[in-house]
Amino acid sequence: MSRNLGAGILKLRKRSVRSHRQKVEGETVTISQITGSTRGIVLTRAGYTNPVTVTATGTVSGGAGDGLYAATRWTIQNYGAVSSVAGAGVDLTLGGAITNALGGMIAGHDGIDIRGNSGRIENGGTVIGSRSGVYLAAGGTITNGDLTNSTALIKGSRANGVAATAAIIVEHGVGWIANAGTIANAAVYVAAVYVAGSFYTYTNTSILLEDGGTVTNTGTASEIANGVSIASAAGKVVNSGDIGSPIDKYYTPAYGFSKHSEPSIKMTAGGRVYNGEGNNISARVGHGVDISGGVGAVINNGHIGAPRTKIKSHCCPVN
Repeated sequence: MSRNLGAGILKLRKRSVRSHRQKVEGETVTISQITGSTRGIVLTRAGYTNPVTVTATGTVSGGAGDGLYAATRWTIQNYGAVSSVAGAGVDLTLGGAITNALGGMIAGHDGIDIRGNSGRIENGGTVIGSRSGVYLAAGGTITNGDLTNSTALIKGSRANGVAATAAIIVEHGVGWIANAGTIANAAVYVAAVYVAGSFYTYTNTSILLEDGGTVTNTGTASEIANGVSIASAAGKVVNSGDIGSPIDKYYTPAYGFSKHSEPSIKMTAGGRVYNGEGNNISARVGHGVDISGGVGAVINNGHIGAPRTKIKSHCCPVN
């Protein structure tokens, strides 16, 4: 999947607060905390510690470039605000780990973009992308909220015919997603990609795992608003909250735009779904389950909306 993150990184202004190497008693030291307001930052070992922290008073604005960028593996803790208009909020090109604390905000074309190696994200605040909220190009782990914090949010905002989009995309590696907050994709369909005589389909999905993985949706306040799609390898979904359905919007020259709901959980290489684990009858899968391409099973103690279940190759009965 091509990920064009726009213009280059904007260099840090010389007058930014605590953003360059500082001299203490004649010795050059690296910065461990980013405070105050500054433009986009390129993280280097010569200038910053690893890990580095954006404090609650820190505001990093990338403009046309990334908010925070690192060409090597990095660990970032954010309590403030990191953003970009045309780039990623945080862009790590050789993997890394990001903690976005309660009250923290990360936003950009992609909120968080981690490539080159696996990524680990713990989100207690807000991560928003005008494309995807989180994009992991080499697999990884994402935790969104916990049982003491159901306000955590990861949100994507765009679907088009150029590339698959979702609030969370994990590819070229297994994805593990644990959600106790909200994961949603508010798709915007872009007319510029429509070509006369052609047929297009656009699906907005909350979670897209392109190389298999596991999704756990825990707690009665948890929501995966636009469903889960798992491809290429077997998947597993464990739900005790609410999983809504993606919306397919498609275009034909003869009829224009139409839309319909896709299955809330879709697996194309087999897998298992546990809905209402622990006899949680309030667990909800809004618009059915579709498992194909391998062994599949659904164990249900909650509610699965119509169409209830579709397993094209299965070994086990549906409860």
